[in-house]
Amino acid sequence: MTSDDVVRRVVSAHNQFGDSNWALLQSGRQSECEPFEHLCDRVLAWLRGVDPAVAFQGLLSVFLNPDMIGNQDLAAELLLRGEIASTVPVGEFLDAVLRFDYPSSTDAVADYLAWAFGRAESLAAIHARLAAGGMHWYHLGFVEHALTLGGQEQPAPALAGDVASWLSQGVSGGINP
Repeated sequence: MTSDDVVRRVVSAHNQFGDSNWALLQSGRQSECEPFEHLCDRVLAWLRGVDPAVAFQGLLSVFLNPDMIGNQDLAAELLLRGEIASTVPVGEFLDAVLRFDYPSSTDAVADYLAWAFGRAESLAAIHARLAAGGMHWYHLGFVEHALTLGGQEQPAPALAGDVASWLSQGVSGGINP
């Protein structure tokens, strides 16, 4: 079993899920649509038989491919629900999941960060990327959610200053600096 096999399985399952539900919606049979949670459960049952390092690399590959943006929600949920340990440092993980114009699966990714790396380490990596201009400005919603990991709102005066400083450095029109 390879990470490419994991990618193929995730993409195939997600595509079948979408096609099936779309056909049901088109025929007026909304009540028969499969819930996303059932898709996650089915793929996770298969994924439990895969070496965790291979599973992680396959799921991370989904985030690295711009053609798979629609599959990222499933990949993030599988990482979180499957409690699949990261094989890369938190910064490398952030760079992968925040690689494109918007973060997909924000809630599951933030929860995974807290579980896999710890809240403090995750926030430190996010702050470092903000300070270096290494995140799109619209990823701030992701950061705000990450600050509330565990369900408790946390003040972030240092982050507010970092963001204000970063934004004052000439970010124009909301595009990646």
